[in-house]
Amino acid sequence: MTGGVRFRLNYCSFHCSLRSILLAALVLLAIVPYCLTNSRAVVSVSDPHFGIETVVQGLKYPTAMAFLSPDEILVLEKDEGKVVRVVNGNISNNTVLSLGVFHPDERGLLGMTLQKQSDVIGENEGNEPKYVFLYYSEPANRRNSTQGVSINGTDCKTQDVCPKSQLSNRLYRYEYKDNKLVNPKLLIDIPIYWNNRVYPKAYSAILNGGSHWMHYPLREGIHQGGKLVMGPDNNVYLVTGDGGGCLNKDGCYRSIKNGFLSMKSANKINGTEPVGLGGILHVTPDGKAVGNRGIIGDQYPQSYYYAYGIRNSFGLDFDPLTGNLWDTENGPHFGDEINLVKPGFNSGWAKIQGTWPVINYTFLHFNSTERGIHIHPSPSLNKNKLESFDGKGEYSVPEFTWNASIGVTSIKFLDTDRYGEKYKNDILVGDAYGRIYHFDLNQNRTGLTLTGSLKDKIANSDLEVRDLIIVQGLDTITDMQLGPDGYLYVLSYTGKISKVIPKNTLE
Repeated sequence: MTGGVRFRLNYCSFHCSLRSILLAALVLLAIVPYCLTNSRAVVSVSDPHFGIETVVQGLKYPTAMAFLSPDEILVLEKDEGKVVRVVNGNISNNTVLSLGVFHPDERGLLGMTLQKQSDVIGENEGNEPKYVFLYYSEPANRRNSTQGVSINGTDCKTQDVCPKSQLSNRLYRYEYKDNKLVNPKLLIDIPIYWNNRVYPKAYSAILNGGSHWMHYPLREGIHQGGKLVMGPDNNVYLVTGDGGGCLNKDGCYRSIKNGFLSMKSANKINGTEPVGLGGILHVTPDGKAVGNRGIIGDQYPQSYYYAYGIRNSFGLDFDPLTGNLWDTENGPHFGDEINLVKPGFNSGWAKIQGTWPVINYTFLHFNSTERGIHIHPSPSLNKNKLESFDGKGEYSVPEFTWNASIGVTSIKFLDTDRYGEKYKNDILVGDAYGRIYHFDLNQNRTGLTLTGSLKDKIANSDLEVRDLIIVQGLDTITDMQLGPDGYLYVLSYTGKISKVIPKNTLE
């Protein structure tokens, strides 16, 4: 599906008018979830016990939220580069943080997670966040220089370690004091300087402020991921996309040969070393590799990889009962996924998407003769064609796959009693159409309980998943969180936070 966050408003206002055009954009540019809106759709809930309540409206293209208290929510605004507070259902005039982010396409202010005081000093001590972690796209002209910044214990003095004049996606740690985010500490820098090998003239023009960068075949703005979550081990987990590529036949060829898809993290055997793209990274709150060593390699930034082979993702969450990590992943226009992510997990991209090998990269591009689903039959999977980092990484098939991409986004475990035993600790998943899907887990919680036509773990049509959809019509869902009150809050890219509430007491 998709890529990251939204295009400019004038692009969306034109291209979001027709569903068919949006689906074309989904295939071609992988940005549907953040362009697609259902502003004319009626919100409906399949379970008669539930209702939908609007908490706040008027946010500007929000991408993530986190609760400070029962009455206060921090929200990220992608293009504005602002961290704002929602207090008692109102947007505060006092901005918590304002950043000059680089926000074309899916870049911008993308991800956030909190470390509460209680996580550090005991469950009964303060609920105020000790740290707030932010992931965003930082323009070179904003930082001027990274001299004096330390990454992984190395001073930023060399181009190889921390480029000083490149665009980057960066993970920062902030302290929260007096309703402000202060004292930023750079934890991870994911540069894109390596991509100048693909289109050096276009890349140079972008860095020099070229105003017509959208005209270049280089598209650095897509597939950035950005979802952040605090793990039960009190470490930060970040999902990144592959960076982009495959937007046209020539660009796809170049990306596979020596660009976006030429790295080992995209399963190119003997490719270039990973740079932080196309995976799930984990890092301590102080910016160190977890356990002081990596799963797929011990050198920076390989030492931060927890999983790899990911095209793009907007969903991460931990099972409250097992501590297992789960994610969602977007396919090009087939093969959206839900995955159980164990250490060293290889999701298969760019050799496999969904349950099918990618055998023809030109198939990833939309035209009048191609369908929005994978063509059957296809050759069997060949794990020997995947990069394993000397046996440290292992591919496993998705726990659920959509044949035609629906723009899967947020994933959330319902660690709450508010909705009764039917839903407790189950998985909810959101999509670009504003729908929420409900999945039961199997007994050992390593897979999903699927029956009937879904026993093969593949949704071949909307008809097959209609019984899984419990809410629809909410607009593109960018985040779902459980509030301190135990209720589910849903963030929509059109600027709204909604709350799913029981209509009456559930046993």
